[in-house]
Parts: sequence; C-alpha cells; structure tokens
Amino acid sequence: MTGRMERRAFWARGAAWAALCAALALFFYTRPFTDLLPFIISRHAVPALPPALPPLLLAAALAFWLWVRTAGNRLLFPARLAAALPMVIALSVPLLPDTLLDRRWFGGMLALFFMAPVLRVLAPPMLRQTGMGRKALYLLCAWCRSLVFLLFVFLLFARGNPVPFFGALALLAWLSVAAARLSGEAPGRRLRLSTAAATLLFLAAPLHALGRMPAAPQSGKREGERLRAAMGLHVRPYLQNLRKDGVTIMWESGAPLPGRVLVGGEPEDLLRPESPPRDVRVIESPASLIHEVTVDGLEEDRTYHYRVVSNGVAGETGRFRTAHEKPEPFEFAVYGDSQEMFGWAEYLVRNRHGDVCKSILRDSPGARFVVHVGDMTFLGNEYDRWGREFFGRAGDLMRDTVVWPVIGNHEMGAHWYFDYFSVPNTDERYYAFDYGNSRFIVLAVEGYAAGHTYGPPERTPMDPGTPQYEWLERTLAGSADKTWRFVFFHHPALSTGIEGNFRPATRVFGPLFEKYGVDAAFSGHDHDFEFSVRDGMVHVVTGGGGGPVSPLRPNSKENPHARYFKGVWHHCRVRVDGAKLKVRAVDLRGGTFFRFMVDKSGGSRVVRWE
Repeated sequence: MTGRMERRAFWARGAAWAALCAALALFFYTRPFTDLLPFIISRHAVPALPPALPPLLLAAALAFWLWVRTAGNRLLFPARLAAALPMVIALSVPLLPDTLLDRRWFGGMLALFFMAPVLRVLAPPMLRQTGMGRKALYLLCAWCRSLVFLLFVFLLFARGNPVPFFGALALLAWLSVAAARLSGEAPGRRLRLSTAAATLLFLAAPLHALGRMPAAPQSGKREGERLRAAMGLHVRPYLQNLRKDGVTIMWESGAPLPGRVLVGGEPEDLLRPESPPRDVRVIESPASLIHEVTVDGLEEDRTYHYRVVSNGVAGETGRFRTAHEKPEPFEFAVYGDSQEMFGWAEYLVRNRHGDVCKSILRDSPGARFVVHVGDMTFLGNEYDRWGREFFGRAGDLMRDTVVWPVIGNHEMGAHWYFDYFSVPNTDERYYAFDYGNSRFIVLAVEGYAAGHTYGPPERTPMDPGTPQYEWLERTLAGSADKTWRFVFFHHPALSTGIEGNFRPATRVFGPLFEKYGVDAAFSGHDHDFEFSVRDGMVHVVTGGGGGPVSPLRPNSKENPHARYFKGVWHHCRVRVDGAKLKVRAVDLRGGTFFRFMVDKSGGSRVVRWE
C-alpha cells in the first residue's frame, strides 16, 4: 500500500512539473514576451492564441503544482496560491491590459500582494508558533518582495538598464530566501541556485555595461568637442527648412558672437575659409545667440557642402541636397518621442535617442529628410534639456539631414521650440512643404488639455473656423496635383496604447482627410509602434524614438482598425516610388520587424502588410 502511494505521489509530482513547464513555455511564448528576445524567437512563429488562454492555463497549472507540493494542506495551499496568483496577474497585464488595468482588477492584485503574506503567517506551523517580532519581520520581508517584484516586471517590459534589472532580480531572490528562513522553512536547492544565478548576473551587469562602451578611444569625439568649444558653440550647426533652391543653416553660440556660413559644391572648396574661391557663397550672420542663416539661389536636387565660422574658428564640414519636385523615387525617415523622463528614471531605463539617430544614419542612408513627430524633450520650457536630450544626441544626424519638427505636448508651447526651428509658415505650429510627387503637412495636435502638467499653456485651436483648420483645408485643396498626401501630428487619431485615440483629431480632421484623399498619418505620443488602416487611410504611431517604450495596449477596444502593435525603439523608413509607397519599421539592430505597402497604380488605394 505504501509503495503504491509513493508511486502515485511520484507520478503526481511529475505530472505537476510537466504541466507547469508546459504552461510556462506557452505563457512566455506569446507577445510581448517574444518581443524581448527577437533574435531567438521569430514573431512569425508565435501562435495566435486567445490572450486570456495562456494566463488561465498558467494559473491552473500553478494551482495543480502547489496542490501536489503542499499535499492539499487546507492552510498552506491557499496561502501559497494567494502569494503566486498576483505574480501571474502582474505578468499578464501586457496580454490583457483592457481587463487587468481596470481599477477593480488592479486593486484586487494589490490587495492580494498585501494579504498573501498575512495568510502565510497563519499557514506554516513553525511560523504560527513564533513571536510577534519574527512574524512582523516576515511580513515586512514579504511586502518588500512584492514591491520589488512589481519593479522587476516594470523593468522587464520597459527594457530596463542591466544593473537595476538584475539588481531587482537578485534582491527578489534574496528576499525569497529570507522569507523562507523566517517562515521556518529551509530554502530549497532550486531557490538557492536561482539566488546564486541572479546574484552573478547582477555582479556581471556592470561588466556588460562596460562592454557596450567603445573599445577605441573616442579621439574624434573629443576633437569635435574641443573644436566646438573654440567656436564658442552651445548647439552645433544643423539644417532646417529644405527647399528646391535653398536651405536654412542654424546654430547656437554660448555668447552673442558673429558668424559666417560658406556654401560650395565640393568640400575642397571650403578648406580655406579665410580666402574661399569665388564660386563659394559667403553669408555673414550678425552677433547673436541663435543664428538662422537662409541660403537661397541654389540648384534643384544638387548636393552642396557648407561650413560655419564662429569666433574666428571654422567648424566641421556638413552637406545637404536640395529638394526637388520630380517624379523620381525618394526616401525619408520618421520617428518621435525622444524625450527623457524624470531624472531618477534615467537610472532605470536609459534613453535611446542617440541610438535611434545612429540607426537612421546606418539603416536609412538614403533618407532625404527626417520628420520628428514631437516630444523632443521632457520639459520644453527648461533650456538645458534641449541641448542634452535633443541636439546633443541628434547632432550628427541634423548636420547633414533636415529634421522637420512637429510640436508635441512636452514642448510645452515654449519659445525654445520656435527659436530652434525654422519652418515655412508664419504660425510655426503648423506648416507644409513639397518634395517629389508628395505634399507633407505638419499639424499642431498636442493632445493634452491646457494646464496639464506635461502640456502647453494653450492647446492650438483646431475646430472648424479656426486658423489651423482653414489653413489645412486650403493646403489640402491645393494638393490636387500631388500623388501622395502625408500628414504628421503628435497625438494619434487611432491608437490602442496607453494614451489611446485623440477623438478631436478624428472628429475634426477626419472628414478633411477623407475629402481630400490623405494617404497616411504619422503620429507619436504613445511610446510604441502601431499600424492601423481605416477606410483605406494608413495611420502609423511611431513613438519609439528614445523614451521608455511600453508594451501595454489598454485601449484596444477603442481602435478596432489596429493591425499590428509592438513596444520597441525604432524609426520608420519610407520610400516613395511613383504610385507605390513602401514603409519599413526598423529597430535598433537594423532589423525590419514590420512592413507595409500602399499601391495606387491601379487608380484606387490598396494596402498590404506583413
């Protein structure tokens, strides 16, 4: 009889372990977990399952495993189950955001995190018999473990820095060991091995961070810093307002200094700025802090080189290519939301704006220009952030490529936005420009209401009869000769992300977009990539420009037109080729994780994606 019971127990333990392992494999083989390891798991191999199925199967397998492990103890089993369920719920939030981010579910999860240690105090016989001091220590340790677990989940999905991520994992393991000892249980071998592994990973994390640093000395970077210091620059020269016959060159001095711009066809023409050749254009800029030099009279679709002289010192040579309106293929790039977060948040999740700019230079080398869809800094009314968060990281990109700006809520409507950028309209919050066979329209849709902590003092009016609305209708009506019409604004009209749809954009601008045949809208605000199609018009959210990304989709019911979503740092590479439009979403590794095409060659708009 005893042997039969032992065999039953052995097979029950085996079945419980097999069920738990299978449920865990299925749970972590779903998105967004697979997005964290794209080089191991292809997104095409992820099974299409109902989102509630993996969490339910994991909860059932976990309950079975705990029942077998506790031998069905009427106190210990519910206590351990109560401790495990909130962990499953927290990990399931990205799979079921509509449900689990509801206040009732979220409050229930926090209540379970709080009550589970209390149940554990009542369950183990050894802990019930200990004094109040030990019980209080156990409760404190268990509650701290719950908080650390929530931090670990946040860092997991936000792609946190290695040191805090593995630090949270190691602390979680050590608190589990401490809680086991305080409850009178000896930590099992698996827990001890997991703790040792997490500790080793935490200790190795700084080495990983050091390994990401360039091995060779950054002599070129140091030389560039010394050159900019000699020139008295705060922001290095960058390009704005690209046209068929010209461009605008800007820079910021640390003090009011005069400057000079030299523009020539070849870089060799600029080697002697003190006595340039006759065919080199020289434009003087009076003493100022922010310089804005307009260069006109250039040839269409031609490459030029330029050099800025400030404080009597000539800077590095940049280049640009004037615009054209020929029916020839061309490419451009789009990205947004490059801002940092709070000061302490940088230690948890590193800003990747610089990496996104490097990716554009490396993976979209044919981009004639770039559009940034807003939120360039965290607080646009703080001067220092513009140099640190935006220009300091995008300097190499902006030296040779025009970055067209879109005003977002984090620009706060501050004058620095209007001082630093030059666009072709008197009201610089919205404007338009043409390139090739396309018209590009930038709108002011900041989203947040006036008075919001991270919003402008006044939201740009957009209702019918307002200057922006009337200007938009005139601009769209005048684009009948263009094959493509693109619009760019910050707060998306269609989004399943944390911020969700901005209904006024849909209600007010939607009829104009449909009336005049707008082909695609690019937005940001939500820190993710999302692709939606509504009535043949494409909507793209490209908010992975450097700020912390989010895999959460709590507003999926509000946007039934969504076709693809991913929380990842990225940019969009767009190619216009006659009546065909091809768009690739490119991550920091240079891989294309999503692509779509719009074909108008047959007279109607056909959208395909993969």
